[in-house]
Amino acid sequence: MLSYAPRPAGRCDFVAAQGERMPFGGGVFDLITAAGALNWSGIEDVLREAARVLGSRGELVIYDFGMGELDGWVARFRGRYPAAPALSVIPENLPLQVCGLTLDHVERFVVTLEMPFAAYLAYVMTETNVELALESGTPLQDIEAWCRETLQPLFAAGGRSVPFPGFVARISGRTASR
Repeated sequence: MLSYAPRPAGRCDFVAAQGERMPFGGGVFDLITAAGALNWSGIEDVLREAARVLGSRGELVIYDFGMGELDGWVARFRGRYPAAPALSVIPENLPLQVCGLTLDHVERFVVTLEMPFAAYLAYVMTETNVELALESGTPLQDIEAWCRETLQPLFAAGGRSVPFPGFVARISGRTASR
């Protein structure tokens, strides 16, 4: 992803780093974004680091999407192939005040995509549940066969609409003036 960053971003620099230990001085950023990452981190440490590196009017914007739901299929999938433990990120429940941050705005939405069977199957096979099943010894072909067998009836007519719930939250830094 970083190899594509300079093209559309012009004069911006991009750095990959752990959110819990950002390699930057204090108060240097106007904006930090995090997409689908906080639930896999030491969230309080990340929030403290964000507060440290944000400038006086800096903002942290977090956003994420849930798994596209199909008539209860996702619950069956998660029952058969459990995910690794991860924190559920609910913006209103984050420990912001203890980290010197303030939740300014949350917007919830649903993005509905028309997806053919093959596209949804390919998407499902990228889920962390699949990775964990592979690590515990389940053959890839077994996982894909179960997904194919249980998903195919839901796509009997070819493609279908798949709703993906999401949110975006704007969080202000320690000394932001509001």
